[in-house]
Amino acid sequence: MEKYLHVPGVAGSKRFPLNQPVAVIGRDSANFICFSDIRVSRRHCRLQTEESGRVFLTDLNSANGTFVNGVSITRCELKPGDRILIGDTELIFQSQPTTNGAEALPSNDASKNIGSPQDSHNGGSRHEDTLNRLSDSSAFTKPSHLSDDSKYYARFTDSEANRRIIQVGNDLRFLYHTSLATSRNSNSDRMLDEVLELIFEWIAADRGCVFLLKQANDEGNESELEKKSYRCRANLGEHDFRVSKSIVNYVRKKRIGILSSRAAEDRRWGAQPSILRLNTGEVMCVPIQGREQLLGLIYLDTLVCPGDSEPPRFSEDSLKLLIAMAHQTAVALENESYYAALLEKERLAAIGETTGAIAHHVKNVLQSINGGSHLVDAGLASNDVSTIEKGWQIVARNQQQISQLVADMLLLGGTFEPNLETANLNSVVQAAIKKNRPLIGLPKHEISFKSKAERPSFRFDTLAIESAVGHVIQLCQRASRQSKVSKILVRISDSEENVTIRISDQGMPINIGNSNAILIPLGLDESERVYGIGLAVARKIVNAHGGSIQLTHKKPTGNCFAIELPRS
Repeated sequence: MEKYLHVPGVAGSKRFPLNQPVAVIGRDSANFICFSDIRVSRRHCRLQTEESGRVFLTDLNSANGTFVNGVSITRCELKPGDRILIGDTELIFQSQPTTNGAEALPSNDASKNIGSPQDSHNGGSRHEDTLNRLSDSSAFTKPSHLSDDSKYYARFTDSEANRRIIQVGNDLRFLYHTSLATSRNSNSDRMLDEVLELIFEWIAADRGCVFLLKQANDEGNESELEKKSYRCRANLGEHDFRVSKSIVNYVRKKRIGILSSRAAEDRRWGAQPSILRLNTGEVMCVPIQGREQLLGLIYLDTLVCPGDSEPPRFSEDSLKLLIAMAHQTAVALENESYYAALLEKERLAAIGETTGAIAHHVKNVLQSINGGSHLVDAGLASNDVSTIEKGWQIVARNQQQISQLVADMLLLGGTFEPNLETANLNSVVQAAIKKNRPLIGLPKHEISFKSKAERPSFRFDTLAIESAVGHVIQLCQRASRQSKVSKILVRISDSEENVTIRISDQGMPINIGNSNAILIPLGLDESERVYGIGLAVARKIVNAHGGSIQLTHKKPTGNCFAIELPRS
């Protein structure tokens, strides 16, 4: 029975008969099936057909792994219908011919160089499917509205057209993955590393580096270039990497991309002994140009010059690709800068709001202390012990609130390291409930506790977790002040990895908005709004334990906080 691999979505359906004992799949053009997907290694995996007819698939230590039916494999026997995922490409192993009339491709056909078909896990990618259709020459038919001498249309001979079709398809796929790399990374360092990795997948450079300009200092000196990402094919360490300042300064001054097949002999920057000492052969360097200013440079070179019989590794097409990548990198860097500026603006606004709210809270506490002190004075004047006791209770309670507020502000403004010790979480939560029960002050409010934790004892900071639970309980109490009937329920459950504390109320919904907000507004109108920093304190304590706090709303009213703490 004939066995073959079925590849859907590449200029129609293709199948590859397994008519040889060993077949290698990868990005190398000498392979049985060649993929231009950058997530596929040069020699990715091997198919081996035994005399008995059994077919085994072996991963050849590929960078991104080989998957069969969604499971990563090292070596496994294939069964009819098994789905093989290599990079972004899916192949289906079959043991009988298909009936759709798809013709088998000979292994030496140029169109075996296929790209990434649509991903079966996400329902298919229209972008990748468009790129894969570039293997069909009909995709390059001249549009009717273009004239023959248009700069957007070029004529090729048949053999040259085949080569250009594959090249253009690969270049578009390269730009597609570049756009993904520059858009999905919020961290510029990770983004630049991935950009340089993509460049090395497509361009045969020996060394490469991405430089970014440092911020100009107050003295008005010219900004310096800082090496942010580096890669080298040869056996050289990062400390051995040197770049000619003449080349870099030329690109920085002219702000144009340069290509040189013999850098040491190039007259644009003159004969520089340093280029010879650095053993620089071919060079490409392009500016990372923002909307208004230069952001940095991308530099590539080789350690040898092309010989008489050896073509250059860098070409004009390579330079155009590198310039396009530099433009996308510039957009990503500027977007990150604008986003950071927006966050800083929001942070400063939050600081102002926090200062005002805390000042308002302190003013109320001080007024209460002042009222309590007047009662103490009146009791002392009339020698009334009961009046003195009432006044002192007010003073002591508000003094405790001031002390707690100062401790919370110190915790928010500094670093916090949990003092871990083995303790019973049930006892700690019950202590937090006992401390916060008097704050309600009304008989219609009650707090009930229930624990289903089978293993409540583990390592955590007892005082800090007690404070965090107390802050969340106080937040639920404030949300329930306007409720006619309110009950706060505290429950504990656990699993093998985590212990969860759920605190729920029947009060008005708490709208956190920004999950990192310091102030939590409560109340329906501005006059009734109460601000607290308790949730920010609790979040910092829980995060320091490696846990999290989540808020969900119950219907018709009520909130539920889930504090999840890891056992380790």
